[in-house]
This record gives sequence, C-alpha cells and structure tokens, in this order.
Amino acid sequence: MPLKKDATKTIELGWGAKPISEQFPQLDKKEVDHFQRDSEDLSRLKIRGLISHTEHRKAVSRFAKKVSAALKKGTHDAP
Repeated sequence: MPLKKDATKTIELGWGAKPISEQFPQLDKKEVDHFQRDSEDLSRLKIRGLISHTEHRKAVSRFAKKVSAALKKGTHDAP
C-alpha cells in the first residue's frame, strides 16, 4: 500500500512481507514494535474472518497514514 498517492515507498503487509524494522529502519524500536504488532494483528483478524475485506482495507489505510506520520515526524533511534 502506498504511503501517499505520490509516494514511491510502499508498506508491505502480510505473511510474505519484510518486518517493519527492515522496511523503515529510520523508526525507533518502540514505534517499530507497535507497527509490527499492528501489521500482524490486521492480517490475523482478516484471515480469521473477524473483519471484512472492506474493514481491513480501511484499517490498512489508517495504518499507512500512521506510519507516514511517524516517518514525517522523524522518529528514529539516536546514533
């Protein structure tokens, strides 16, 4: 899913996706841990049929906005 309409960077989600820490190494560990858990939970809820395809699509869109905001905010581990 693209982070925004004109962005070239995408977020990979699902069983074959790289971990969030590899996709966005500039984010700090705490934020990465939260985003990784969110990503896994979104997939689990959809696979188990607890949320519909439409609900999943909306949730993924909100997830992408949160990741994009974190990247713009410039959260990162100190060197």
